Amino acid sequence: MTNARTLKTLVVLLVSMTATTFVLVRLRTDRVHAPTRSLMAAADAAGPEALESLVRWTDVPLRDRAWRNIIIHAAAPRDAVVSQCHFLIDATERPGWENVRATKLWRRQGTGRHVHVPGHDYNTDSIAICLIGDFSARPPGDRQFRALVDLARLLQSAFAISESRVYLHRDLAFGSEKPGRAFPASAFAAALRRDVR
Repeated sequence: MTNARTLKTLVVLLVSMTATTFVLVRLRTDRVHAPTRSLMAAADAAGPEALESLVRWTDVPLRDRAWRNIIIHAAAPRDAVVSQCHFLIDATERPGWENVRATKLWRRQGTGRHVHVPGHDYNTDSIAICLIGDFSARPPGDRQFRALVDLARLLQSAFAISESRVYLHRDLAFGSEKPGRAFPASAFAAALRRDVR
């Protein structure tokens, strides 16, 4: 009787461990959209905790001490700079945090090639956030802008990045207008200051 009960317990344990392993393997695939969406959908009600999970979900240990700056970009979905950024924020008006995506570059804690500044290699110590869209004539929508503010504040808090080290691409790259003339720079700076208090 004891042997039968022990055998049943071991079988149940083996089945549950196999199922858990299968779920973890599926979450760790290189596809950006499916794991991120399922993670965000599961945690949508949690609000900021979902965004924090997205930041902490990496394939390698976080380079906590390496990240010193945040640089905000804007680009079309197929623009070359998109592949060199760590986070993308879509223009979608879906609820929750589904419009924020961590890229493979972030999950691998890699450095991008998203800005060139003579005298300082911002690529090695900067987290690049790219807003998907053209903001030369119109500003980002409310949800996209709020997601940017929330993500920037979370990254600042997680990696001790001061407000003075959150840059728009045009602040660093001569001749650039990115993230666009219509991007509400003063509202963005004010939102970061307001959220600090």
